[in-house]
Amino acid sequence: MPSIKYDKVICEWIDIQGGDSWNSYNDVVNLKPAICTTLGYLFSTNKQHTKIFATFSIDGDEMDFGDVVCIPTCNVIKLEKIES
Repeated sequence: MPSIKYDKVICEWIDIQGGDSWNSYNDVVNLKPAICTTLGYLFSTNKQHTKIFATFSIDGDEMDFGDVVCIPTCNVIKLEKIES
């Protein structure tokens, strides 16, 4: 596998939950945001957003990125580097 300059990370973050179906009172009372986990490579992070990609392709000097997520940084619970 080619060496890349991006760190491998695991990110735990909070996402919205909802739907377009009818819900009972108890369904609404018990509704909570989802805790998500993303495993991939850290593209960038700042106060506004954290970008992670899981797939990449290298062709010569050009690198393309796939499976990219952009998470509001305020939703990130934990971001840890994973040793390869």
